[in-house]
Amino acid sequence: MPTTQRSIGRLDVTLAALAIVLGTLLMYENVYKPDDGLSVPFAAIPAFLVVSVPVLWRSVDPLRALAAVLLGLAVHTVVFGEVVRCGAAFPILAVVTYAAGRGLAGREALIGLGLGLAGALLAGAGEFLGFGVVVVGLPAVALAWGTGRLVATRRPAAERAPQGATSTLSRA
Repeated sequence: MPTTQRSIGRLDVTLAALAIVLGTLLMYENVYKPDDGLSVPFAAIPAFLVVSVPVLWRSVDPLRALAAVLLGLAVHTVVFGEVVRCGAAFPILAVVTYAAGRGLAGREALIGLGLGLAGALLAGAGEFLGFGVVVVGLPAVALAWGTGRLVATRRPAAERAPQGATSTLSRA
């Protein structure tokens, strides 16, 4: 049965750091090198932390992490309007939705998928590039969740394998 971790791990910290850097760079680009007609205040840069920091909790509590990302996207969209945020939002949503698919079971896993897809729709709704970016975000989030589910179902078989046994995948 899939389980979540009890504490934040090194991978969580690494992925959160990457999300923070990616979000900061994208918001910097919005503020200092805007596209035509895009005017974004400096506050958008630190404010994007409300979207990227929840990646830290992806393994400990994926549903709350997804809810926090979704709330962060909503607040950022309401406060700053249309900006280019899909380049950071979609990877963040994919990473946290993967964790929900891998670490949760049944109804909770499906709620994680729903939150991830809702986040992709929200990111598209407030996107300067247009709502059409969801053609990238929705499949990315769904694929991440499906990969997490696959890993969750394959893990017990790998744990039951005798010492020294290798699967056909690991020999490839």
